[in-house]
Amino acid sequence: MEETIDRVDLNDKVIGLTTVRESHEKAYIHRVAAVYVFTPDRELIIQKRKDNGLLDHSAAGHVASGESYEIAAGRELQEELGIVPLRIQELGLLYADERLPSRNHPQVRHYFGIFICDISLEEFNNIKIQEGEVGKVIRMSLGEIIDRMRRNPLDFSPGFIFTINFYIKDRKLDIGSVSII
Repeated sequence: MEETIDRVDLNDKVIGLTTVRESHEKAYIHRVAAVYVFTPDRELIIQKRKDNGLLDHSAAGHVASGESYEIAAGRELQEELGIVPLRIQELGLLYADERLPSRNHPQVRHYFGIFICDISLEEFNNIKIQEGEVGKVIRMSLGEIIDRMRRNPLDFSPGFIFTINFYIKDRKLDIGSVSII
């Protein structure tokens, strides 16, 4: 049976129930928790998705019906990377309309709850990826990520590009933004 998730409006208010498949087919707005995991040397851990080969958030996933963004973020960290988050900080909420004809992307409209988690070198060395979803993890500086996004935006999930721009703006970083193709 497919997981039930909340359908939300443009203000992130629950307006009904749906499934991931239905929400993508019908362009329903629904919730996703996304986490940026930073190493002690401030590199961001990103993952290469197994299903589509795209580079993506450290961990991310749909928020189950009735679940909070924070609980979903912790669950995804544990499921995808084997990290039990002791320290997780909410960055904010972001609506992203990812309906991108140039990408042949499904009808995806997400409300992202974005979180930050700092891990120790020991925690990094003990990452256990979820082999069904995660192909591999990569450590990159924000500058390296932005440079690569500018050169090859199709290597990245649209949602990751939306949220990285949000992160850059929130942190007032002087590295510019990346356009979505």
